[in-house]
Amino acid sequence: MHKGFTLIETLLVIAIISSLSAFGMMKIFAFQKDAKIDATTNEILSTLKFARNKSELGEIPYLMSLSDFLPDKLPSYGVRSTDSGYGVNIQYETPTGVVNESVGSDIAVPDDMSVNIPSGIFFERLTGKTSSSRIDILYKGSISKCIIISSSGYFTVRESDLCI
Repeated sequence: MHKGFTLIETLLVIAIISSLSAFGMMKIFAFQKDAKIDATTNEILSTLKFARNKSELGEIPYLMSLSDFLPDKLPSYGVRSTDSGYGVNIQYETPTGVVNESVGSDIAVPDDMSVNIPSGIFFERLTGKTSSSRIDILYKGSISKCIIISSSGYFTVRESDLCI
């Protein structure tokens, strides 16, 4: 009578378990990468909506009044690139010149990612309109997703193969 397993049977089971584990680990790493890209994309969208809403509401910075601005140059809010990520800016014109200030602290992106925001995206007061542009979200140097911003201030997220 045969008791136990042969060496070939044991090696075969070990090979099957190893290949299933390797496949599972690849799926886990791909899931983590996708989750990181999605989280960064959602953070950028949230920041864009925040800036657009502040512009649409015509918000004036704390401790300032309408008399601090030129009549037709009230503040507008936008998003711009920084060395480590991106942030919200306010832009307005005073009798002494154009002012471009950071609002709050900058938002960092993970080390293996970067965000390309072309020269800042600012939204018009009360309408929320802006010039059409695109934000590229890169993972390890290649485009993973992009956010298309229409001139009416609406956002569309596209996967890398549709970012052309």
